[in-house]
Amino acid sequence: MKIKVHCLKPNKFFPIFSWIIRIVQGLNYSHVALDFGQDILDATIDGVHFTSVDKYREKYKIVKTYWFEMPDYTMADAEKFATRHRDASYSISQNIGLGLKHLGIIKKNPFGRNRGKLVCSELVMVFFDEETEWDIADDTDNYDLVITEKYLEAIDASILSRY
Repeated sequence: MKIKVHCLKPNKFFPIFSWIIRIVQGLNYSHVALDFGQDILDATIDGVHFTSVDKYREKYKIVKTYWFEMPDYTMADAEKFATRHRDASYSISQNIGLGLKHLGIIKKNPFGRNRGKLVCSELVMVFFDEETEWDIADDTDNYDLVITEKYLEAIDASILSRY
């Protein structure tokens, strides 16, 4: 199965929260999501959920996409992963913590997964940690968009390449 990681920004007229994230992180996107071909899995203010590709494209503009092949991975596997994490709520406070960490104000994000919460960048990193052989650092609560992108960039080009 081809799995994509999209880097996105909202299509909204006035996406103030997205602008804040992009300014603090120094990126041209504010959201990441996992694309399994027919459905996209992400963590938003509504929680962890699947959305159809068409509905997703109405909401977001794709800025960059990373893709890789996982030949033995199936949509059923993706659904099991989603089910394990669907009760995780989204945490605006975790995003604030990531921003403060990124700016060097704090060293460790005090909010996050260990409290039953996931943000989009953390969901992507948890996916790699649980569903692949790649070993992820022990505390994904500290993975903001910049660290997530660096991780994606660092994986061998034969496994992961820019689409």
